[in-house]
Amino acid sequence: MSRLQAISIMLIGVSFSFCPSVNAAALSRSMTVITTLNKNAFFDGELNIQFKDERLYPVFDKKLKTLADTGTVLYVTSTLQDTIDNANVQHLLTLTQNSSICYEYDEAGESKPIPNDASSYNYQSDLVDVLVDGQPLKAKEPLSLAFDSFDENGKSATHDFLLHFNELPVNANKCEGDVAVMVEFDI
Repeated sequence: MSRLQAISIMLIGVSFSFCPSVNAAALSRSMTVITTLNKNAFFDGELNIQFKDERLYPVFDKKLKTLADTGTVLYVTSTLQDTIDNANVQHLLTLTQNSSICYEYDEAGESKPIPNDASSYNYQSDLVDVLVDGQPLKAKEPLSLAFDSFDENGKSATHDFLLHFNELPVNANKCEGDVAVMVEFDI
C-alpha cells in the first residue's frame, strides 16, 4: 500500500466521525433589543412648539366662585423641508396631559389633597378646559390647525391658548395642575 492511499483512508474516517447529528441538541439564544429613535434625525430641519409663558397663575374670581380664565400664546414653527415645500401641510395639536390636584386644610391645619367625590364630576381631570384659538382641545382628539406665516426659512403659527376653569372643589385652598400638548405633522 502506498503512502498516499493511507492518508486518504484516514481522512475519510475523520470526516465520518463529525457527520452524525442524531445526538446533537439544538441551541438557541434570545436577546432584547431596545433603542430610542430621534425622529428629527430623519429630516433636515426642526419642528418646535413653545409657550410664551412657562407658568400661568390664574386668580380667583369671586363672582364665578372659581378661577378666572387665563391664557398665553402658543408658537409652532417648522423648518422641515417637506412642510416648507408643501403649502397644504398643516399641524395637529393633541392634548397629552390635563391633570389637576386641589388641597384643603385638615383638622390639624395641614394641607392635604382633596379626593374626587364619586357623586360629582372628576375635578382632577375636568377642572380645566383647554381652548386653542377658541376651539376645544381634548385628549386623544387632535385639532388640525393651519400655519399663518410662510417664508423661505419655514412656517410658523401663533395660537391663542386659553385655560377655562370649571367648578373648584368645596374647601379648596390651593390647586395646581399640568397641561401638555404635542404637535405633529402628516408629511
